[in-house]
Amino acid sequence: MSNQWSLSFADIDFINSKPAATRLGLAAQLKFFSARGFFAEDGILVPHDGAEYLAEQIGVPADELTGYDFGGRTARRHCAEILQYLGFRRMTRGDREALSRWIIGERCPSGQSVSAMLEAVFLWCRDRNIYGPSAKELERLVRSQRQQYLDGWLHEVSAALPPETVVAMEALSLTRKGRRASMR
Repeated sequence: MSNQWSLSFADIDFINSKPAATRLGLAAQLKFFSARGFFAEDGILVPHDGAEYLAEQIGVPADELTGYDFGGRTARRHCAEILQYLGFRRMTRGDREALSRWIIGERCPSGQSVSAMLEAVFLWCRDRNIYGPSAKELERLVRSQRQQYLDGWLHEVSAALPPETVVAMEALSLTRKGRRASMR
């Protein structure tokens, strides 16, 4: 089984300090977060093979994961404990600014989709032991930075065009607008 689902001795000690009924859920959240930089919102996100391997390592039945409420109070407490255990901290304003620069400088030029960029953002945060805001808020940041990048890129392109090309493009645009208006 992949290293993603392997528990260290310290991980096992951390997990075994919790009630037996919640250990597999805690282990799944720990390893899921360690790999992806965000917590699973549902047990469906945890592969069956991964859950079985975790269960084998901590000595519980694999089907115990079905009884773990990933959105419940215990799971939320586990997430906070995992962040503390792994040494994560909340995102600061400086972190957010550095992340924004990284998105524009490294991710946007590659032409990736928003979802691919969001995955990279979670990993960027994970690699710096930063726990960022919600996925929705990070997605807004990615979309905002992507739009800022595109606006700057289009401005650079238009500034590099010869004046006669700009005039020809504007005339073409007006011609097309006129055609659309007459078709209505």
